[in-house]
Amino acid sequence: HLSLLQRLSLDNNDLKLSGAQVLGKVWAMQLHTQLRALDLSANALGTGGLIYALPALTMNRKKTSPLTHLGLEKNGLCFGSMQALSKVMPSLGNLQVLALAGNRLPFDSRHPSAGGAEVEERDAFILALTTHCRALRYLDFAPSSAVASTNSPKKSVIYPPVPNHPRHAATA
Repeated sequence: HLSLLQRLSLDNNDLKLSGAQVLGKVWAMQLHTQLRALDLSANALGTGGLIYALPALTMNRKKTSPLTHLGLEKNGLCFGSMQALSKVMPSLGNLQVLALAGNRLPFDSRHPSAGGAEVEERDAFILALTTHCRALRYLDFAPSSAVASTNSPKKSVIYPPVPNHPRHAATA
């Protein structure tokens, strides 16, 4: 039974779309009611995989998810991903950390100018973030995840050190 699970790190598992589909079935059973931190970084999810993984974020549309940390770095996410994330933002009122570095999101000066529909999706995403994620304190859209990688044992900004946790033993 996963009802006491608070942190789940599946980073660097090459889940892709098929792995996200399996996760979606597990999430549908709603056995993860206490999940606070979810790291799905570096899994080549793309927008399609993200859509299957999103039920982990919403849990129950009538309640706010307890999720505070979400790592989606280096997953090939793009404009469609922002639209999918916007739809679950109303459930993410407790979210404090959102790591989206290393994706193809249009938030840096090196990204070519976006077209009309893409600008609307980006603006809707920003509006959803600012409206629903009021606890947000760390947001990373960097084009490279070298600085904000959730995979780095040196990096404790995204997932603050947890006492006696093996990943943060050196920094705690």
